[in-house]
Amino acid sequence: MKNNMPEKLYISGKKIKIKSGKDIILRGVSIADPEALNSYVRGRFLNLTQIMEIAVKEWGVNVIRLPVHPYGIDDQPGWGKNPFDYLEKHLNVAVKKSIELGIYLIIDLHLICDYISEEIDKLVTGFWSKVAYLYQDFTNLIFEIFNEPVYPDDWDKWRATVIPWIDLIRKFTPDTLILIGGPRWCQNMSGAVKNPICGKNIIYSAHCYPDHLKDFDKNWGGLIKKYPVFFTEWGYENPGKPPWQGTTSSFGIPFKKIIEENNLSWFAWCFDSDWPPRIFNRKWEIPDDRENYMGHFTKEWLGLNRNSS
Repeated sequence: MKNNMPEKLYISGKKIKIKSGKDIILRGVSIADPEALNSYVRGRFLNLTQIMEIAVKEWGVNVIRLPVHPYGIDDQPGWGKNPFDYLEKHLNVAVKKSIELGIYLIIDLHLICDYISEEIDKLVTGFWSKVAYLYQDFTNLIFEIFNEPVYPDDWDKWRATVIPWIDLIRKFTPDTLILIGGPRWCQNMSGAVKNPICGKNIIYSAHCYPDHLKDFDKNWGGLIKKYPVFFTEWGYENPGKPPWQGTTSSFGIPFKKIIEENNLSWFAWCFDSDWPPRIFNRKWEIPDDRENYMGHFTKEWLGLNRNSS
């Protein structure tokens, strides 16, 4: 099965490259938590592997982002309740499927919370101790260390907190790409320009929704000029709640222009029928309304770059 793995990735300057030295741009989608998908909850009738197949074979993604909820979601127990069970039934299944499909897979520890506490340190350390050890030889995996740290809203404090977690992962896998976000839901990233996280194969993870577009240069403008940045979440729908209420013309098109001009990698959120902003309706169909929903826009954007780097 491992023979089908895509080439190993590494960072050179601001670019992601494959082992042969060629530049690659990763374009994909974030799906829902694999345990929630495999439990067919909230009206879902497709499971984890079926959704991964649709994303690759029908939408042409070269990477999928897998959000692992440690505390559970959609009335499911989550990773933290029984890590072994979650690994066997969900995470291992996703990893094996990604290899079968020949794509990259981001394992995202999907925490959305303040980041300085003994509880969080224990959770993050425990998760990555298991995951980095188990998957250290899988060249198609990328590790996203902490989905959205919230407060303190201080880059230097976040940097000091995250470095020991990076060091922990590096004990097991010295080369795997690691995605690092920033405080305030991955908005406060400008501090990394003057005080970066040094190390091999580090990429900054940014999240941009319609409410954030006006502050794009403030949050990420300087960063994308100096370092590799991966927009691991973007999306919109109208009507919708802040921060994702927006339209194709007011957000989708101008966001795409910035991404394309800077040759950045990206994930659309969310390749699901329930988690907003959603790509599908409850029937797992793309809404016809191209202005107020992101489905057609996302699929067409992926189609423009299908089979390209």
